[in-house]
Amino acid sequence: MNHLFNLFLVGLVLVNTTGAGLLASRWIRLPFGLGQAAGLLALCSGLFFIEHLEGLGSLGWVLPLSTVGSAWLMYTERAQLRTAWHANLWLLIGFGYVFAWRYALPNIDSNTERLPDLSFVVNYMQGVTLPPPDLWYPPHVLNHYYSFQHYGAALLGRIFMIEPGIAYNVSYALLAGLAMSAAYEVVVQICRQRWAQAMVLAVFLVGGTGASIITPFMAKPEGKVWWTEHTYDSMRFAGGTTFYPDERLSAFGQWIKELGTPLGAQREQVYELPMETFSYVVELGDYHAPLGGFWILAISLAALILLRRNPADPHAAALLGATIPLTVAIDTWNLPFQGVMSVGLIAFLWLERRESIARSRPALSPVNWPAFLLGAAGAAFLMYPFFSYFLVLNIGNKSPLQMIPTGSNTPVIYFLIVFWPVLIVSLLHFFSARGTARFHAFFWLLALLASELFYINDIYAGSAERFNTTLKWWPWVFNGALLTLAASNLNSAKRLVRYGTVGVLALLLTYTASLGHYYFGTIYNLAKMGIWHVGELNGSAWLRQDPPVRTALEFLKVNPRGVVVESPDNMAFCQVGAFSLFSGQPTLLGWASHEQLWRGYLTDTYDRYLNIKKLFTGDMVDPLKFLKAHDVRYVLWLPRDNANKEALVKLSAQLAPDYHWNEFYRANENYAVGIWSRR
Repeated sequence: MNHLFNLFLVGLVLVNTTGAGLLASRWIRLPFGLGQAAGLLALCSGLFFIEHLEGLGSLGWVLPLSTVGSAWLMYTERAQLRTAWHANLWLLIGFGYVFAWRYALPNIDSNTERLPDLSFVVNYMQGVTLPPPDLWYPPHVLNHYYSFQHYGAALLGRIFMIEPGIAYNVSYALLAGLAMSAAYEVVVQICRQRWAQAMVLAVFLVGGTGASIITPFMAKPEGKVWWTEHTYDSMRFAGGTTFYPDERLSAFGQWIKELGTPLGAQREQVYELPMETFSYVVELGDYHAPLGGFWILAISLAALILLRRNPADPHAAALLGATIPLTVAIDTWNLPFQGVMSVGLIAFLWLERRESIARSRPALSPVNWPAFLLGAAGAAFLMYPFFSYFLVLNIGNKSPLQMIPTGSNTPVIYFLIVFWPVLIVSLLHFFSARGTARFHAFFWLLALLASELFYINDIYAGSAERFNTTLKWWPWVFNGALLTLAASNLNSAKRLVRYGTVGVLALLLTYTASLGHYYFGTIYNLAKMGIWHVGELNGSAWLRQDPPVRTALEFLKVNPRGVVVESPDNMAFCQVGAFSLFSGQPTLLGWASHEQLWRGYLTDTYDRYLNIKKLFTGDMVDPLKFLKAHDVRYVLWLPRDNANKEALVKLSAQLAPDYHWNEFYRANENYAVGIWSRR
């Protein structure tokens, strides 16, 4: 029955998404994939603005109206749907591919940063006036993160009346599908042949980096497998895979490592320079900002190409302008590149027209800069309530744009290994294009150069000085360059350009072997161990495997709202906070290191972490005073807490005056699972 419900839910989501696109196309004269994106962005932005004034609570009443309206639009506008069937096809391909990942591996667990991402979705699902209370750090509010895409997922969850975990997984697939639809609108304007369009889009969806063709052979084989590849090896190539211990590397891997490592270099001198392309973000499963960032990138490129052909297009100009403030709200790290690309295009078109007039050539259409400014101003206005606290706390605070210090640049050989596809495709584009048509390659090469001249100086230091910057900037350049330049090259009249580009793309597609190896290998191993949770889209199956733990979770879900406290098994990448997210109850402290990072290292955060540890070891002098001060209603005692055999008895005696013990499992006086609830 669970699979049947999931099928029904997916159908409803896709019908409503299509209806939103058809409704938007009545007023927004853009290709379907772009019009759909503009409509959804306008809807979410408008509600985001309104809910900063007044929370709208449950939105389940919208579903029957929107579904009936969408079905009616699909019937009356069926001719338009037939015209736009390729854009819809790529939305379905992107959605289906990503949904296959989330359906087979739906757990939202502590292995990566899925739990923090889910925390943002859960916060917004409360339906209260924004910014919402932070369930991981009461009484603080969610005012510290570029979380617009998480608001979108919560909005979907509230309309479709589903659990936050289901909203997370379904929104993940939908956002990826929308990115593919927008990416299609990029390549279809540049490239005529369907096979070429499909190849470029396939590289965007499942392609690797330049390092992907060598990383499978850098580690020593495991067992009978003649090659070893974890999908992150090529994404963590520079300073990651290239600095694995020698005993983990093959002879080839050691040789690659030595090529870029200065003689006698120490670990702290080797910088970690990761990147996460769209294909890797999709596989990783974190509902992270770059996922929405790739959607904005594809939208921007499609609007940019429309303007390149018709600078007077008001809808494309307004959409491109709107992407600048939306980038701040979705993936702030890419704002420098997004701003330069968008404003730079308008300036380029204006200069191109002036030159055309000066040389008595046929005048180009005037640049529609008023529409561009109106789009930027309109989106900024809708984001203003969010910016009023987010920008003050974050952008101008501790992360200035600076020149990369001497000695911190990427080793040249590593840079070439990662980016050779972009460099070759750019050179082929120069060989093929003429005049101002080369500006695409100029921009991407300049962007690549800028990533080696500047960085965002955040709180990370040492070997991780540039970690966040390359993680966000490199894939933006890599994917954007291939979407535009590869598509253009495949449309070239020169055979060398076409064949050379096909060769580059084919090599990038070898990354699908790594993806397939990880996907099917993980499913096989989980099924073999009897813990494969296929289709359990709420993401909590990993937490509910132990019956007493499942009972504790259900207890929290049905009891009155109140602050929960559980023992911190670590400061991050741990189970703590999961009970809060899957029950909807606030917890006294989630991942302490993340809350510290997000909030500028408030002294209260670490103090709270230490006090909670003392509470669960029974070493706190007056635990009832501490719990009362933080209005704690529930104290969880979980299997991991029984490692300290004396703590249960001590804590039981300390809490007895004010808290009632609800027991779900008992082995002996020193081993139990249960929850203390305030009387």
